[in-house]
Amino acid sequence: MSLSASGQIAIKGIVHDEKGPLPGASIVVENTTTGTSTLQDGTFTLELYKGQFYLIVSYTGYKPRKIRVIVSKPQELDIVLEENTRELDEVVVSG
Repeated sequence: MSLSASGQIAIKGIVHDEKGPLPGASIVVENTTTGTSTLQDGTFTLELYKGQFYLIVSYTGYKPRKIRVIVSKPQELDIVLEENTRELDEVVVSG
């Protein structure tokens, strides 16, 4: 965890459920195009400037989470997602 040459601070973390890591989960800074996806082991890194941000964390089949992050120093996040148990309202048919 470090401060980059551009003055941004590294925010690292892992996204998982009760069974283990979630590779390919999306982490986006709310109302921006800044974001990343988790690696195969569920980990991610975002470089952000000091300030307060909301991260939107999502993964197919899981409830999205909105997490408030105050960036003042490097930190590590442990993000747990819950399965979305609602039934799907759509049917996809391909032919």
